[in-house]
Amino acid sequence: MSLRALCFLTVFTPILVVSFAGAQNTDITEELISRMEQTRAVNLDEVVAALELERSPQSSPDNFAVPNPYQPHYMAIEDDPMQITLPGLAPAIHHQQSIYEWTRRINAGDANSKVCALRFTSERQQEYKLKTFNSSAEARESGYLVTHASHCGACSSLADLAAFLRVRDMTTPSRKCTRESEVEDMARCSEALGLSRPCAEVWAYNAEHTRTECRGICLSDYGFFRLLFGIEDKRTVDADGRLRPCIACDEAISGPAYKYAAGRTRRTSGVESAIPRSSEELYEVDFREYYQLFGLQAPEVK
Repeated sequence: MSLRALCFLTVFTPILVVSFAGAQNTDITEELISRMEQTRAVNLDEVVAALELERSPQSSPDNFAVPNPYQPHYMAIEDDPMQITLPGLAPAIHHQQSIYEWTRRINAGDANSKVCALRFTSERQQEYKLKTFNSSAEARESGYLVTHASHCGACSSLADLAAFLRVRDMTTPSRKCTRESEVEDMARCSEALGLSRPCAEVWAYNAEHTRTECRGICLSDYGFFRLLFGIEDKRTVDADGRLRPCIACDEAISGPAYKYAAGRTRRTSGVESAIPRSSEELYEVDFREYYQLFGLQAPEVK
């Protein structure tokens, strides 16, 4: 099935069911997704700037708002435990120093209680401001609605959340985007899935980096000709529930920089994906708050 056909089918899905960790399941209606798509974050440029990513002219296209979070690589000391080590790959750090420090703090056990929250700036509920808070309680006290765990980033807009809700399995169509030869084309392909332009840029960087660094592992995992003709095995885990090698490589090699630059992921938004995750990995979200925010009638809880 072509990417265009996939997008056509997903646009006209009337009701999507999304599960939330630690909460009762709620139907997500087309009406709610459409309202999210009609909104705009007025300070997304400020959010991206606050990430303080270094721009490398060699790896960040001039027309991209988001610098490449993978370049320049932080040069780790020898035997640094933060280096990623996978079969067939030399130990290395695969992202910028700021991401190295952020990941190191989390791995050391520092609680990442920050949240990204929003507040509408217009009565028509179309424009809103994003802001990072130290806790969900602080956000609520300030009159903001928490939209995902962790800091705000390039994918924190409601348009990106709507894309995650509309297309549950983005692994398959985004894999097709990696077949584009240039990162600009990868971004346009990702944008066609409904992602905001800044978020699509992060996805493109992620795809380009994984394609480069995990090429050998992924070719061995899926098979060259199966990947070439788009007939690779779509399963994301093996019989024992372990991530298949290509996806595991993507998460280890490209995951930290993607999470930092994107801010929002499916897991931090409480949205299940095609890749099986434990309930403990999903941030607890009650989407009835979004219905209240837009003045919509939420479906009855099942």
